[in-house]
Amino acid sequence: EYAPRLIGPAFLILIAWMLAKFLRVVVRRAVNASKLEARLGEEGGGPLAETLSDAAYWLTLLLFLPAVLSALDIGGLLEPVRDVVNELLGYLPNLLGASLILVVGWFVARLLRRLVSGLMAATGADALSERVGIDRVIGGQKLSGLIGLVVYVLIFIPVLVAALNALEIDAVTQPVSAMLDEVLAALPNIFAAVLVLIIAYVVGKIVAGL
Repeated sequence: EYAPRLIGPAFLILIAWMLAKFLRVVVRRAVNASKLEARLGEEGGGPLAETLSDAAYWLTLLLFLPAVLSALDIGGLLEPVRDVVNELLGYLPNLLGASLILVVGWFVARLLRRLVSGLMAATGADALSERVGIDRVIGGQKLSGLIGLVVYVLIFIPVLVAALNALEIDAVTQPVSAMLDEVLAALPNIFAAVLVLIIAYVVGKIVAGL
């Protein structure tokens, strides 16, 4: 009597598996076509493409799971699985919002980093740092690149705080947000200290030459 009920769930499982495989391929090709991994410094078909495609695959199967259990008439498993799926679907907007904030913030921070580094290099900051010896103090890095990195960090830290707040996981977001807020509050003092050290170094080089 129960055997005929297996036909419908088997058909649903087949559809779910075919759709999940299809979405896995589509997501992988979309990530490769967007060249997002190349912009992140990864090779095509790397961890990012695999992670996103696998997430689409398993999420599709998970969404079909309540329908399969309902067709099998397994009430003991149906209710908890349905609750989990509903909670997951209810949390997806937060996850998507946080991901969107991170992606947009990362692109803006990276763009401004390149702009600031290019402007500093064009104004002769690198040549000046080489003449006064600042490049040796900062480990042989270019001063324009270091200033661009500082701008990148200054922009990305608030973006990270906003993304964590969008997740609405108080147990995680509150301590991390508090830590990042303390870092932001300490940045002016850190920059002032670095500026004093740089000025002292330059003045010391001039006095030593004299």
